Amino acid sequence: MKQKLVSLPGSRRAAKSGAKRIGDVDSRSRIEVTLDLRGPALPDASNLPRSALTYNELTKGFGASEADAQKVAKVLKSFGLKIEEISLGTCSIRVSGTATAMEKAFKPNLGIYMSRQQGEFRGREGGLAVPQQLKGIIRGVNGFDHDDITNPVLINFLKEYIQFCHGDSPNPAPQ
Repeated sequence: MKQKLVSLPGSRRAAKSGAKRIGDVDSRSRIEVTLDLRGPALPDASNLPRSALTYNELTKGFGASEADAQKVAKVLKSFGLKIEEISLGTCSIRVSGTATAMEKAFKPNLGIYMSRQQGEFRGREGGLAVPQQLKGIIRGVNGFDHDDITNPVLINFLKEYIQFCHGDSPNPAPQ
C-alpha cells in the first residue's frame, strides 16, 4: 500500500556550495537518521527549574509523548525502517534502513557529491517529506548528509557527548 507523504516545513535546502552531484547513493547502503519529535513547550528563561533535572524528570516534564513515539515507530516500520532507539527525554528517535527505504519514507533526494573542501560525500538537496499520518509529530530529520568525520578528537568528543546525553536511563527501542 502506497502511503501519502507531505512536505516537512523548513527542510528545503540547496546543494552545498561548491559541490557537484556525481552520482546516486547505493540503494542498498545503510543509513541512520535522527528524528526530532514534537514535545511540550519549554519554559522561558524566568521559569527554568532551579536545579538540574534527572533524565526521568526531564522526560516527564518536557519529553515527547509515548503515544507519538509509538505511532512514529509503527508507521516507519511499515516502510521497512528499523527503530534503533526512542528517547522521549530528548524528543528523538534514531531510525535506520536502506537508502531505498529512506527515499520512500522521507524523499531526501540523496546523492553522492564531490567538493574541493570535502572530497566525496553523501548529501541531499530539496525538501524532505514525512508520511501524512506523522505530520506535525516529526519536526526534523537529521543525518542524511554524511560528511567525512575522521578527526579522532572529534570522534572521542562525540562518543562522550552521546554517553552524556543518554546518561542514566535512555529508553531502549521497542522490539
